[in-house]
Amino acid sequence: MKVRERNEEMARFIRLISRLTRQDECQACGESGLDANPACVDHRPWDMSAADASETIDSLVVQARRLVAGLAL
Repeated sequence: MKVRERNEEMARFIRLISRLTRQDECQACGESGLDANPACVDHRPWDMSAADASETIDSLVVQARRLVAGLAL
């Protein structure tokens, strides 16, 4: 695999992580759902359940391990 392809694989993984929603973040606007935001019609904090957090972490670990193995890092 070429350096450019390796870099793109890593960039895809980083983009995936950056799209995740954090605890109490508004899924609609990406800002704190705890603070008022009249510009966001669906503004509310996202409540991450323990099950969702666990599934997300498990998925990220699996994907990261595949990436490491595939890129021989």
